[in-house]
Amino acid sequence: MSDDLRINRLQRYEKQSDRLVLEEHSAGCGGILLRWRDPNEGEPIRFDVVASGEATLFVDGVHLESPRTILKQGEHLLAIRVTRESQQPRMFAATAYYDVQPAERGYDVTIPRIPSLTTGNTGWLMHSGDSDQERLDWTQTDFDDSNWTTPLETEVPGRGYDELWRYRMLVQRGVKALSIPDTPELWIRKPFSIQART
Repeated sequence: MSDDLRINRLQRYEKQSDRLVLEEHSAGCGGILLRWRDPNEGEPIRFDVVASGEATLFVDGVHLESPRTILKQGEHLLAIRVTRESQQPRMFAATAYYDVQPAERGYDVTIPRIPSLTTGNTGWLMHSGDSDQERLDWTQTDFDDSNWTTPLETEVPGRGYDELWRYRMLVQRGVKALSIPDTPELWIRKPFSIQART
């Protein structure tokens, strides 16, 4: 019996599709995960949110269990609940990307994929948590946020907080940190649109 290394042949597993897109995802330890996706079902979006506290994300009123989701083209609303301790810095930063294959992404992290979902652009609104408004469901697209305020940009301090490196990573990608009020719970809303990638 030969001791030569035997390599499995995968030709019999090769497939092609005019309707589906084959995605490549990291599986850790040098492995990859291949998955077929129907682009007509929507675009894969990944949210990157850093908050001084715990952030809970909603899109169109639906709680996201993961920062990655599939969204159809059109208008949407991102809603974020931030709960924080009083000693934490009063900052918040966010952006989102089309979650594409590494080869398609080209490892370019300098420009956010969805600029309208980047803090520093207009349209971000915030409001201190209010149990009365909770019943009106502020995470829904038709909620009246006309009395909410616009957060202002703030500088990221050089030290004093364990998670500051995450803010700095976003700032290097053109994301702005926003100042948030000293409140135990904060609600944030941002309308955005998803368009077909070219």
